[in-house]
Amino acid sequence: MAILIQPPAADPRAAAESLFAEGCARQAAGDAAAAARLFREALFLHPTLAEAWANLALLAEAGSDWPEAEACHHRAVTYAPELHQQWLNLGAFLLDRARPEEGRQACEQAAALAPDAPEVWLNLGVAHLCGGSPDAAERCLRLALALRPDYAAARFNLAYLLLGQGRWQEGWACYESRPWLRGLAAHFAQPRWQGEPLAGRHVLVVAEGGLGDAIHFVRFAGRLKAAGAGRVSLLCHPPLLRLFQGLPNVDAVASLGEAQGRTEGQLWVPLMSLPGLLDCRPDQAPSPFSYLSADPVAGDRWQARLPQVGRRVGLAWQGNPAFENDSQRSLADLAVLAPLGGYSRADLGGRAERSRRRSTGAASPGPDQCGALAGRHGGNGGPALSTGPADHRGYRRGPSGGGPGAALLAAAAPLPRGLALGRR
Repeated sequence: MAILIQPPAADPRAAAESLFAEGCARQAAGDAAAAARLFREALFLHPTLAEAWANLALLAEAGSDWPEAEACHHRAVTYAPELHQQWLNLGAFLLDRARPEEGRQACEQAAALAPDAPEVWLNLGVAHLCGGSPDAAERCLRLALALRPDYAAARFNLAYLLLGQGRWQEGWACYESRPWLRGLAAHFAQPRWQGEPLAGRHVLVVAEGGLGDAIHFVRFAGRLKAAGAGRVSLLCHPPLLRLFQGLPNVDAVASLGEAQGRTEGQLWVPLMSLPGLLDCRPDQAPSPFSYLSADPVAGDRWQARLPQVGRRVGLAWQGNPAFENDSQRSLADLAVLAPLGGYSRADLGGRAERSRRRSTGAASPGPDQCGALAGRHGGNGGPALSTGPADHRGYRRGPSGGGPGAALLAAAAPLPRGLALGRR
């Protein structure tokens, strides 16, 4: 009588780990859909494989599926509570979602498990900063740097904290760790100015960051002449080209997209490095004088479109929807103004207005036109208001066009723009 012998069943954990490894390879190759499918196949065989849950969470974050990401993060810490990386990822997610207290608790779990891991102190520092405890945040960030002296992310976050407290000398030095500088430097063959005597040389100033960063920092470009520069050129974002024409003590302005402009100058310098290199302090920074001016002809055109009676208030109420914190700086619509009663407005920046202009072929006003409108608003004492998160710490010294200005900030802002978080 023949006896049938069944082959031993494959080890489900080994098969799951094989699928997980294949999924990691697809994730690294940028194939998110295939990676997610492989991770879920692995979990079908081994439902408590925490690493697969963690990677699914990261994929869900990349796809802005926040409920799925949170559920997967919690599964990861449930199945591997002894791994600090899972708590690190959960804490980073919660901080990104503007939940600093929950984020702090997760980061503290990670720190208890791995007190020698600098990334846990990086995230815990961010949690304390977002939770309104700057002293605790500074201790954590300095501990991260003690554990890893070349930790650029911790130094960058420390810069944010120091600049917000007016501790500019160390703050600007730490700000040189901002992550995009290396990529920017690759576009220029000239030596970068590091603060040495200029002795009449031609300096090329290169704008960086967003449009708001350039508008606020460009006030420092004019100080290079007093520091010894013989000529100052500026490369800026294309939408700002017309607005920056006529800057005091700046000899030429060109667009960042112009290859010829990148060869100007004997030295180049990033725009946002100027306060530190020029040793600007809070009590020495350029005063809020008007350093930008709008085209008077454009101003006259806007004057005809504005109400001629009453107090006029200019409101910049919507920005680029692709901006990471746009939900905290843009209003969905102007219904929030309904309690104010009757008012008139000239709509420059709303998305619906921009869409209407595109559909009709009408030109959308650029920053120079907005400046012209703001100047006419200021003619009757009305302020210019903007909505947005408090991203710029310690160097917003007043309106650039000379009129009164203010910012309307979110009551509970998310992770401040640009702060670095550690993930495994």
